[in-house]
Amino acid sequence: PTLGDGIQNISITGTAVKSNLTANTSTIAFEEIANGTNSTATLNITNNGTESNITAINATLSGDNAAVFNVSEPKSEPNTSESHVLPVEYAPTDRGSQTATLTVNGTDNQSAVETNLTVTLTGESRPPRASINRSQIDFGGTSVIGPNQTKWVNVTNPGVVGSTLNIT
Repeated sequence: PTLGDGIQNISITGTAVKSNLTANTSTIAFEEIANGTNSTATLNITNNGTESNITAINATLSGDNAAVFNVSEPKSEPNTSESHVLPVEYAPTDRGSQTATLTVNGTDNQSAVETNLTVTLTGESRPPRASINRSQIDFGGTSVIGPNQTKWVNVTNPGVVGSTLNIT
C-alpha cells in the first residue's frame, strides 16, 4: 500500500541466527621447532549467541600440510555465551614452512542454522645448525712418530630448540 508522497510500506520476514561461533584469533603461528618434536597452542571458541546452544560441533583440518597439525574434537557443545578450549598441535616431519586451515562447524540447536569459523595454522621447522669456535687448528711442527697432541674444538648447535646435531 502507498502511504503518500510515493512512500510504500513493505513487509520483511527472515530467520534470525541465535548462535554465533567465534574464536579468540584468526591465526595460530607456531614458533620454529625441530622435526620430530611438537608444540601445542590453544584456541578458545565461544558461542556468542544469546538464546541457544551450538550442537553437532566438530573440527576439521584441510590444506597441503594438514597432516602435521592435529586438533582434538571439542569435548562438549558450547552453551549460550560459553567458551571452550581446543588444543591444536604442530608436529612437523619435514623442514620448511607449513600451513593448514582449521574449520570448526556447529549447528544452532533451535534454528538448525549452521555456524562455522576458520583459523589459519602456520608452523616452521628448521634443521640443526653447527657452530665451531675455531676456523683452523694449528698443530705446529708435529712429527709423525712423535708424541700425540690434542687440540679441542667446541661444536655447538645454536639452531632450533629440540633439534639434534649428529657429528660423525
